[in-house]
Formats: sequence, C-alpha cells, structure tokens
Amino acid sequence: AVLEALGRGTRPKTLATVVQRAERHLQQARLHARPDNPIRPDLDLADDMLDYLRTQRPEEAEAAARMLEAELLDDGHAILRHGPQISDAAIVERLRTGVAADGTQGMGHWASTRFRSFRVMERSREAAWKGLMEVEKVDPRFGPGVGGNPLDGEFTIIVEHGKEVSRGVYSAAAPNLIPHPTKSWQTVRVYGQHVDSGPVLTRTQVTFASEGGRWKVVQHFPGVKDFDKTAGVYKPVAPPHVTLKESK
Repeated sequence: AVLEALGRGTRPKTLATVVQRAERHLQQARLHARPDNPIRPDLDLADDMLDYLRTQRPEEAEAAARMLEAELLDDGHAILRHGPQISDAAIVERLRTGVAADGTQGMGHWASTRFRSFRVMERSREAAWKGLMEVEKVDPRFGPGVGGNPLDGEFTIIVEHGKEVSRGVYSAAAPNLIPHPTKSWQTVRVYGQHVDSGPVLTRTQVTFASEGGRWKVVQHFPGVKDFDKTAGVYKPVAPPHVTLKESK
C-alpha cells in the first residue's frame, strides 16, 4: 500500500507521519477505552489508512496527517468510527449490530455514516471552530472562564457544506431490540434492512466541551440530525449552524 500511495505522488515523509500518528492514535484509544467496551483487537488503523490513501491525491494524505494530530490532541474517536478509510462492510455492520468500526458497542442508530474524505473532515472541523465563536460567542483562543467564555458547557455546531460530505447507509425497516452484550439492563437498536444514503448528506456535526482547561472536540460525524430519509432531504436547520460556500 505504501508503494501504491507513493505512485500517486504522496511524499514518503507524509506517509511516515500518517503511520506514526495512526499507531499512536490507536494506542491512545485502546488505553482510554472502557474495559467492558474495548477496541477491536485486530484493528490496524495505520494499515487501513495506507490502503485508503493509495487511491487518493497527495493533499488527502496531508489532510489525514493533520486530522490524526487533531484527534490525538483531543483524544477523539471520529476517525476510528467515521473516517473515510472505513470499509463498506463495517458501515453496514454498525447498522446491523450497533458495533462501530473500531469494535466498540453502541446503542444503535438508524444511520451509519463515514466522511467522504479527510479534506471534508478538516473543513468541517475548521468551520465549526469559527461557528463556536460566531454563533455561541465562545472564543476558542481562551479556555473556559477566560476572556468572557463560560466556565463550562457543551456546544454543538451543525455545518452545512452545500455538497456531499458522506456516504453511508440508513435503515429501511423498523428496529429490532436485542440485549446489550455487557449491560443486561439495556437494549441495542439494530436494523436488518438498509439502503444506501446516496449523495444527499451535506451536513456535518461537531460538539465541543470544556475539558482540562480548554475546549475540545468531543464528537464529530456526518450529520443526519433533521434528515428525512423518506424524502431524502434535510428539514430546515435551526441555529446554531454555519454554512460553507464550497465548490461542487
């Protein structure tokens, strides 16, 4: 995969950075995962990243390196669960079982998505940081309780890109409820039938929270909030949101 990626013009130094950061990111995720909900033992993020990047342009590898660095800083899981390197099979599996691509068990959701690219992911994150300041009046240059910022809190920004940001699947039937594998008092919503979302998902969602004396991205994924899967369109979004003017 490395040689094929090099064939696309990606610099060896960039790929080395991707591999190094992917390995650190996976190690960090394993360390911080709950004992009753561990990361898949056979997951090799670096290998998955290289396999994906071999078909991409050099700027995609550069964006991947930057996003890995951002995720490491925030101890995030967006790449592991929604990154563009995730396979079609893993996307469907999450809908059918509630298990994310990194092997962690969720509660189940009617949609399972991944970002179209790391460049989309990066633009979404950058726009959301600006939205945090413009919409919520929280200045990310200063920590909680500093420069007029609130002492704590959690803020979600919806970014409307105006073009496709994700491909995924969503349910084509009502959910079934199955017992949670480690929490006997809970159930998981799973879906046995699905359809391809098609090129209609144009929003991303980013949630910020105060942690460790600064603002961190704690959730980041392609947005399906207010998406009408029957009509294939979003309902009008209410603030807080930002709109990007991107070329088609």
